[in-house]
Amino acid sequence: MKTLILAFFITTTVAYAQDSLYSKVYYTGNIDLKGQAVTASGDGGLVIAAQYNWMQSAVFRIDSLGNTLWGKNLAASTGVVQWDNVLIKTIETLEDSSYIVAGECISDDGTKLHAVCVKISSNGDTLWTRTVTNPSMQYSTYHSAAATLDSGVVLVAKTSTSTSAGYFIVKYSANGNLQWSKVVEGLEVTDTPCAIQSLADSTIIVSVPNSLNESVVMRLFSDGSLDWAQRYPDLVIHDIERVDSTVVFSGRLATQYVPALVKSSLDGSIQWAKSYTQMFGGGLMIDVCVRQDSSFVMTSGEQAFMGSAISADKNGLGALQLDLPLASFAVQEAEHNGLFLVGNGPMFGVKAGSLMANFHIGVVRTDSLLNTSKGGFFNCSWGVSQAFSSDLPLVPLTFAPQMSGTLTPIGATFQYNDLIPDSYIGCVDFFGGIEENSIEKEINIFPNPSNGVFYIEQLSQHLLEIEISDINGRSIENKTMHTLQGTIDLSAQKAGIYFYKVSRDDGQTKSGKLVILH
Repeated sequence: MKTLILAFFITTTVAYAQDSLYSKVYYTGNIDLKGQAVTASGDGGLVIAAQYNWMQSAVFRIDSLGNTLWGKNLAASTGVVQWDNVLIKTIETLEDSSYIVAGECISDDGTKLHAVCVKISSNGDTLWTRTVTNPSMQYSTYHSAAATLDSGVVLVAKTSTSTSAGYFIVKYSANGNLQWSKVVEGLEVTDTPCAIQSLADSTIIVSVPNSLNESVVMRLFSDGSLDWAQRYPDLVIHDIERVDSTVVFSGRLATQYVPALVKSSLDGSIQWAKSYTQMFGGGLMIDVCVRQDSSFVMTSGEQAFMGSAISADKNGLGALQLDLPLASFAVQEAEHNGLFLVGNGPMFGVKAGSLMANFHIGVVRTDSLLNTSKGGFFNCSWGVSQAFSSDLPLVPLTFAPQMSGTLTPIGATFQYNDLIPDSYIGCVDFFGGIEENSIEKEINIFPNPSNGVFYIEQLSQHLLEIEISDINGRSIENKTMHTLQGTIDLSAQKAGIYFYKVSRDDGQTKSGKLVILH
């Protein structure tokens, strides 16, 4: 008999409280459902913005265990826009626990694309809708939003006219008043998203890519006036995050097409820059998360349903790489320093075989060590290895942006209809289920991490062959066990990451990693 594996586990040690682990897949009938953006819900879960059909969008909220709390789709056609033709590009949690969703919508006459943002409550109810334009704009779309300390929001959008292309930045108050707007001209629009982040001193960092395969980074004061601007050659920035009194940019090198991390002071000077040439998944969609200990996890994914996540210490030195069976586009911190990895599928899971023709959204929750199952990495990843980082010689160049013009608000109303996506447990087995006597369920190694002494237990008595190897693949320990409980003593080994493989006499194997702390 086959059953679904329980998708969340809790393992507790004296020093480390591990997260509940699970993976879930979300879909809507037999149509594509593709994730566009993710934000933390404020209570341990996520709010996910998604696209379905050609240009329709939905937002749904899940709790910390992946249960869907509510879902909404954009509907109605009032004012000057067609709300059934809306594409969400970004979503952000505001200081008052509401959310901003933003992107683009088609005008009522079908001739223009307007940048649109909507503030919704924690229950998904619409609070206000704002759309801006000026007479010369033919196309505009929001790509990134950032919460401000006054419960407002700043957004950055791409725009174009019949003769030029550029970007604009707007600031809305908590009740939707347009406080200021800035149009940045002379930067040709590219396909890569722009990014924005507000800082603790109320200044704003904005990154916009241009046709020279580089990024222009600007720091603005709270009123929108310019502090400084400079160009980052060969670096296409995808995401910006705060790190104490500094910022970190994640992106890709345009010439090598590999992911990169750059840590910068608030005056624009670079503290360090690293590239990650071994990272699986290329650099089409890159996101970075700053963890509680100031270390980083960056995720990268491609449309071919492949991606990876890497961890790096606070200096950008690579530590661990996890290859994923989903086109990962976002990483968010979960409780107890765990992580949410979010991407588009088909993600392998118990129903993936029947849904392979369509996109669906995968959410994998890890513990603080990037484990995706109780015993380590199993079918939520294709492998784990060391992440290699290299120093990146990056010299910023000065830049003087052309900033002018103002934007005019245009009226529109907005409405959500309920749209609750279906879901199922994922990352179990491609053809469904795990046997009752699966080695994944019956063998446990704990505590992990430890000081080098690990205990191994099995629920039913089998002959086990246990092999331990270091991060370079060298075998350092082999032992045989036929009792229900045993010990793996690695206390003589130095601190670091090691890997185990357990082979059972019925042919089943289990592998994962062990972490030694001294």
